[in-house]
Amino acid sequence: MAANKSRAEVEAHGYDGAFELGVMEIENPYFTRDHKESETNPKRITVPVNKRHDVIMFLRSKKVIDEAQFRAGMKFRALLERAGARGARAMDYTREHVDGGSAWPDTDVRAIDAANQLAALYNVIGKTDYPLLEQLIITNSSIADVAKLWDTKGRDLAFMRRYLSRRVRDALDLAAKHWGFAS
Repeated sequence: MAANKSRAEVEAHGYDGAFELGVMEIENPYFTRDHKESETNPKRITVPVNKRHDVIMFLRSKKVIDEAQFRAGMKFRALLERAGARGARAMDYTREHVDGGSAWPDTDVRAIDAANQLAALYNVIGKTDYPLLEQLIITNSSIADVAKLWDTKGRDLAFMRRYLSRRVRDALDLAAKHWGFAS
């Protein structure tokens, strides 16, 4: 660990190794419908966030994408995580077999639903933009990093960044329309 950085600064970095404090309005997890919405029981609250937590949040903080595109990007990330982020898990040998079935569930209904939603989105945004979004969101790569990987003809890096930024905005726009966040 660097001598001039505290542990909190090192662990709180975002997708590009930086930390930038901002605020975001979210649904209040403690809101209860049993009581009227009031100052002490708000439906939405403002919380501090690292604007560089991921590339979608960073693009929103810089006003590169709008609210609908942001919501589409967050839903895309949530679906990707639900569909496959669980990865390989260790066997639980203490789990008992029930009714002759296996001790470990073979399928996760939520993962199957997420995969079906992602397949429908793939048909909407296409075979080029889907992997681009997937690479940006799952690996938390910056657009500049992805531009270096996608540039196979030795073009100007600034051109590739602009090109991929436009494709990301277009893909998020299509996803937002597909999921009803935008019209």
